[in-house]
Amino acid sequence: MSWCTIESDPGVFTELVEKFGVSGCEFAELYSLDDGELARHAPVFGLIFLFKWTGEKDDRATLSFDEAPPGLFYAKQMVNNARALARDLSVLLNCEHVSRGATLDELKAFGAELPFDMRGLAIENSEAIRRPRNASLAAEPFVLAERGKLGAMMDDAKAKASTDANKRQKVPGRERAS
Repeated sequence: MSWCTIESDPGVFTELVEKFGVSGCEFAELYSLDDGELARHAPVFGLIFLFKWTGEKDDRATLSFDEAPPGLFYAKQMVNNARALARDLSVLLNCEHVSRGATLDELKAFGAELPFDMRGLAIENSEAIRRPRNASLAAEPFVLAERGKLGAMMDDAKAKASTDANKRQKVPGRERAS
């Protein structure tokens, strides 16, 4: 099964989960964790922290399936091109105040007794999740296994755009690139 890479944008993520049947939430970028910023986005169902992947081995302890609190849904990311999919779905599937729709309710019920990696594989093999994700309007037109020079140029352009965007005082929300 192939997965397209999509733009990492809160508006794109919001539209995507709406295609899954989710209502009652939206993704937003935060530039601070102060009380005022969090209050502007209330209610907050989850915070997702992004870190640049360095490829270095991480020896920190992780939560095992047997140690997880009852009812916690966590899926290990198994799809390489589906940035953040398992993470976003894990947050949504732990929110009781969000209408998730049939697709995600079925995924949660199916994966309830599965270990974390098998939950990730259930996501990877779900046509009901892959199809709308790949049909996203913000899907990148190609994916290279070895990104090389073109990938580095794209990374530099994205970093510059991100820096320029951070200089402008944007209000988090459902922004779309035109």
